[in-house]
Amino acid sequence: MPRRATDAVRSARHVKAWAGAAEKRSLAALPSLLKEGRANWRAANDDPVFQMRLAQELCDTRAVDMTPAYKNLVWMVPGFRQVTRQERRRLTKQVCVLFVVREKGSVAEGRPQMLPKALMVYAEHGGTRKVFAVPTDVQDANAFAGATAHTNSGVWVSRSPWPDAPGSFTCLVKLTSSDAEPITCVLSAQHVLTPFADADSLQMDSQRSMLPRASNGDPLDSPSLATTLPYGGVLRSDELKDRPSFDVQLAQAGAQLFDLIALRRFHPKQPWVRDIKELMALNANGTNAFHLLTPDNHPDPRGAIPLMLSVIPTDSTIVSIKYTLSRNGRAVSCAVLQVGLIVLKTNGSKIPAGGDSGSPIVVRHSDGSMTLVGMHIAGNDLGSSWAIPAWQIFNLDFWRRYPAGAAIAPMDVP
Repeated sequence: MPRRATDAVRSARHVKAWAGAAEKRSLAALPSLLKEGRANWRAANDDPVFQMRLAQELCDTRAVDMTPAYKNLVWMVPGFRQVTRQERRRLTKQVCVLFVVREKGSVAEGRPQMLPKALMVYAEHGGTRKVFAVPTDVQDANAFAGATAHTNSGVWVSRSPWPDAPGSFTCLVKLTSSDAEPITCVLSAQHVLTPFADADSLQMDSQRSMLPRASNGDPLDSPSLATTLPYGGVLRSDELKDRPSFDVQLAQAGAQLFDLIALRRFHPKQPWVRDIKELMALNANGTNAFHLLTPDNHPDPRGAIPLMLSVIPTDSTIVSIKYTLSRNGRAVSCAVLQVGLIVLKTNGSKIPAGGDSGSPIVVRHSDGSMTLVGMHIAGNDLGSSWAIPAWQIFNLDFWRRYPAGAAIAPMDVP
């Protein structure tokens, strides 16, 4: 072999060996740095809002790079770590970055496509810039992909010729505007108050009666409990990320409705959760801090279902939920995109079910008062609840239609 060719082969082998060694060094985090990062993260456990913000920033900045790099990865989102206890996965209060994957367990330990157990990042905390090892948790996509709008008891709205699609309601609200007297309204999901909504319309039905259901869940034809109003969000089937749907609508409440309201007494200082910081503070107060108040007249009554936070809502978190809407006189299944939803899970045997849409998720205080956390709109068979946060509900920037000069606020039962 000529000398020049031999040198070329040796050079290629050298480059290959050097590159392999460099790759191994790059993949191996410095033990001392990782240890320091984990210690700093544990020291910040009393500041879950900071931990959440750091996890959110990692998801916002690194998902676009990590998702194509790891073939099994489909979603990165800030949330809470799960652990296996007695062969069951249970939620904890440890903030982490959730890696949602196509198939959990499909990548063997130590393989190059194995997702990291922590993400390293520098950040300022307590006046000092330091390294943090943000823990991660791998969760299967089937826990998130099965979200379906829940409708099946409590109250119902007839929208002939479509079959009834009953649900529930959240609370009473006072609607004020610049050109009319204040109105006492009931708040619910739009897919409850406008069942089988037009998939391609940006309008919503109104002047329909919200009707009661019997104690066993059977629909009744009277009395009218409320009359739907053309005020709320819109359910869009076009899957435009910059124009997400908002599954909220109002109905003018009648006096017959008042006895059926589950959320009867708002906390005087914190009637509703105003931002993620307040949500995180309530979550830190104890296990199962949140409760979904399900309808009593459900075929399968479950009362108040304890829930724990699973995914931390952010302005960049887009969730797809399956809705049954209408198009050209036919029922169609649509993937409806919504932004910033709270995702909660139950660790117990009672789970959200069809008919719970519109039900309130609350924190119940020792004095009997409640803080509204959000409105349940969807669930799955694994015990998850998707909810619109209270801070979105009372912010008309999320609404599509409302009267001129409008404002809404929660109100107690008269």
